[in-house]
Amino acid sequence: MKKYRLPLACALVVLLSLALPFAVFSLWDKALLSAPHSQTAAEGLSAEARANSTACTLYACSHVLNVPLGYNSGSENPWAQTAIDDATLDRARSALRALHNAGLLTDVQLAKALAVCTQNDKATTWNAATAPGGLTQVSCNVIGNFDDESPDSYSSFALNLILTSAGTPVYFNYQDGQDTTHLIADAAYLQKYSTLLGLDSFADWQYPDWRAAVRDFGVAAYSETAQLYLTANCHYGITLSAASMTPQDYADLDVLYAKGDTP
Repeated sequence: MKKYRLPLACALVVLLSLALPFAVFSLWDKALLSAPHSQTAAEGLSAEARANSTACTLYACSHVLNVPLGYNSGSENPWAQTAIDDATLDRARSALRALHNAGLLTDVQLAKALAVCTQNDKATTWNAATAPGGLTQVSCNVIGNFDDESPDSYSSFALNLILTSAGTPVYFNYQDGQDTTHLIADAAYLQKYSTLLGLDSFADWQYPDWRAAVRDFGVAAYSETAQLYLTANCHYGITLSAASMTPQDYADLDVLYAKGDTP
């Protein structure tokens, strides 16, 4: 299989280009579920959505916690950097196995990711951060050199997970330097992610086609009942995300992007 070796700076640019308009979103602090204002925060949701922990959490947190979620969100407020420890790595390994069991990671990809979770050398950089609501971000970057004589480096492996207190991966990015364009990010692939998030009860998913406006768009789905927007992208690796989005915000984006316009 062909390997793609990009300079580290270029790799980061590629990662950032994967971010779609919903790249910043929030999760509900479970401690707020019984607070007096939490019901007000969820008043815009349907009864079905309020009965679903993922839908209710993502929606309510966007009104309460304002925690950004995305590739670099761990460096933003109110995230707080923390030391990586065995317990955090165990949570990451559990999430990786869940993604594999859901059919979102191959056997080879899981094996690579689990192997990296045991690495502790100068080429491997681990970062961890926590945010209100029991959120944890775990990221890893493995740096390699083109050859022994070249000072230029590249990212040979990158992993990024944002987990809820229950271990649900609401953001996932995986890159191992291999060509992933043979992987098909389609509605069936996205359905596997929806199932992993516990969203099978919602039957009104729409699949917008915004490829004319968003480079390397992948696939997306929106449920008005759940007020959730899911994405899967297999360009330059694998990226999965879930976001709260109101019907009006979705309609506005649909009008904008359906015309091929960009913000």
